[in-house]
Amino acid sequence: MNPAASILVIEDNAGTRKKLRLTLQRENYQILEAEDGKSALKIMQTDKPDLILQDLSLPDMEAADLNKQLRDMPNGAKIPILGMSGFFFKNEELALNTGFTTLLLKPVDPAHLIEVISKHLNVNVSSFDHTLLGKYVLIADDNKSQRELLRLQLSRLGLNVSVAQDGQEALQLVQEIHPDALISDILMPKLDGYKLCLAIRKMPKFKALPIILKSAHYLEEADQKLARNVGASAYVMHTPSIQPLIDKLSECIKSAKSATIAEPLGIQGEHTARLMQQLERQILNAEKLARRCALLSSQLSLITSVTKNLAQGTSLDNTHLLNETLIESLDAVGISKAILYFLDSKHALSVKEMMGYSLSDKTMLDNFFGHKELFDDAFVNKYVVSIPFKKALSEKENDFLNKAGISAGLLIPLSYANKSIGILFFGTKMSTMLGPEQMVFLQVLGGQINQTVVLARSLKSLNESEVRYKSLMDNASCAIVVGKPNGEIIEINKQAELLFGLTKSNIQHEEIINFVVPQDQFYVKTMLNRISKDKVVGPSEIHIKKREDAQTRIVEVTGVLIEINNELFVYMMFIDVTERNQLRSKGILNEKLATADLIASKVADEINFPISWIMAKLESLKKQLSGIKIQSNEVTNEMLKEAIEETLEKTKKIDNLVKNLKGFTQTDDLEITSVSLHELINSAANIVMTEYNCKAELRRNFSANLPAFKTNSGKLHQVILNLLVNAAQAIPENEATQHITVSTSRQNGDIRISIEDSGRGISPTDLPKIFDPFFTTKSPGVGTGLGLYICYQTIKNLGGDIEVESQENKGTTFTVSLPVHKEL
Repeated sequence: MNPAASILVIEDNAGTRKKLRLTLQRENYQILEAEDGKSALKIMQTDKPDLILQDLSLPDMEAADLNKQLRDMPNGAKIPILGMSGFFFKNEELALNTGFTTLLLKPVDPAHLIEVISKHLNVNVSSFDHTLLGKYVLIADDNKSQRELLRLQLSRLGLNVSVAQDGQEALQLVQEIHPDALISDILMPKLDGYKLCLAIRKMPKFKALPIILKSAHYLEEADQKLARNVGASAYVMHTPSIQPLIDKLSECIKSAKSATIAEPLGIQGEHTARLMQQLERQILNAEKLARRCALLSSQLSLITSVTKNLAQGTSLDNTHLLNETLIESLDAVGISKAILYFLDSKHALSVKEMMGYSLSDKTMLDNFFGHKELFDDAFVNKYVVSIPFKKALSEKENDFLNKAGISAGLLIPLSYANKSIGILFFGTKMSTMLGPEQMVFLQVLGGQINQTVVLARSLKSLNESEVRYKSLMDNASCAIVVGKPNGEIIEINKQAELLFGLTKSNIQHEEIINFVVPQDQFYVKTMLNRISKDKVVGPSEIHIKKREDAQTRIVEVTGVLIEINNELFVYMMFIDVTERNQLRSKGILNEKLATADLIASKVADEINFPISWIMAKLESLKKQLSGIKIQSNEVTNEMLKEAIEETLEKTKKIDNLVKNLKGFTQTDDLEITSVSLHELINSAANIVMTEYNCKAELRRNFSANLPAFKTNSGKLHQVILNLLVNAAQAIPENEATQHITVSTSRQNGDIRISIEDSGRGISPTDLPKIFDPFFTTKSPGVGTGLGLYICYQTIKNLGGDIEVESQENKGTTFTVSLPVHKEL
């Protein structure tokens, strides 16, 4: 291992990248990380890693393109680049034919990863004789990955390298290119390493050619003897490090000499014997591999059967984890007894399933064979307990094994959500200790069973959550709609079906705007546009048209932006307020009548004076005219003209007053029109100040740059009128003239109207309640307590907001904000 070596890991999956980093850091490698090809190329501009681990599936570029760019960089030509992929057969040719040194199959086993990296890094270049630079070496190996790895490593030493994929091709290339040395694997098709070496030595001109035979399978002294008998210059066994091969190659090239071979008949017999033994060894290895495949198959069978039961709705309690397939697999590795313990309703470990024990043993199993402390050790600390722990049995372990009827056992904890939920016990009679292969298999199997339990619990929890969610949705008193931010409906409850007059299947994937009357559609669009910033919008009133009978219903809608698994949804609640608004309309009418009654009495006084004056003038004119003769000069045309003009002036005052009252009498309809805000304010002010100009001075602070905007002018006129009346009434009688200031401005894209008075103010205890219905601080008979409540609801329904600031004995300011709606 080279502790100074640095490795660049190119992997887009953060979890895999972290696992690789931790594995390599434990071996003291320095790690550089890149989540895509672009990041990797940037790192290569400043750093020179000794090795690169590259995922073959990256988000921003093809694996071959990135490899070529890495190779073309000044410090990347000879760096080993190991490709990683979960699709080996699909990507093997790509990896080995586009500049990759070799390919690793995902998920990469940590031990295998360290071994492969060690092969590529642990080459002591300084020990190689540099006088041999440029020598020609031929490699014969049927394993493409091993062949390419060795080619790259020898090329890094400055040697010229050619490769052959079997012995027959190598024999032909030796005669064509006359290499300075041959490195051949022994176990190859067509012509193995022994026969290749013998065939070359039979040609006089290659008697002194250095031939190195290497093998990971022929490991006995007889194999090395056969290599000497066929004329091999050296015999090297396969190891994780390539250094022994490099050293032997350097030695053989420098001291090349003619080789001798043994008697052909003797060689043939030895070769046949070694080949037979090697085939027997391969058969045994194949049997071991088949056995491991069978064990893995049993694990998959366990997962499949349990998953199938869970998919069919079968609960974990009715699922057999220790099924027949698993029992056969356990028997194959010598496990004759197994017990599965789970926490019961009393949070105590109890037997759920058992294998190799009878019902008569149940009491002993429930008592943990008299050694609960062993189970507690695994359960509480969450680690595997092997019994015996060492070859020398303790008295406690010996008693446990005797009572359990086994010679060795294993306790594997099961956990869920970081909490222990059970224990898996395995026992064998075959040996005094479980072997490494058995231990690995049982721990993996325990992990699979644990994952199965976790899956079952998760599905059960998910199902319970779904039932709760459906129950809450369907039993809610209001209509609930879950949609996307663009307004597309995803989910609704039963109340929404009733509100819209359609079934769920006919509503899902429609846009919410399609259920809103045209006059209110821009409100809904505004709500959807603002919710991404404000998170919560509403409540606002809109009109919904039912599909089944075209009936229009008034609903109060509130929208909330929620995020689930990095996806945004809009949660909308609709409350049908049609009947409530009908009752509220009566309150509004009463409020209007009360206000109109108050104003009408004062207006009558104001009208009486000019009318009386007109009558007096007309009466005087009548008297004068009655005594005037035709030739008289006492009454001239100018006098008559002046009287008439004064009469018209007073009459116009009455006319203007009547016109200003029109704004107050506008109906509360749905019409949206372009509004001249300052004209509307002046109209309301002229009505109110007719009564109150003796006690308050009206100040206008209007902005000159307000944009035209659309709203319901009748509703807005009513709000301003009500706020002005409240401001005037808040000013005490018999005091020096006070003021009421009306200001307009634009702020953050909204139109703002402020009405400030210098009156008595509102107490801190009353301030939070002023928008509540029927709350009033006025004397009995002066107000109903609905005025500010109606103002608040009206402005909210117009898509705006209303705020209040007040200090006792200093005055109050109401501020109305309205959005500037564009043409839709």
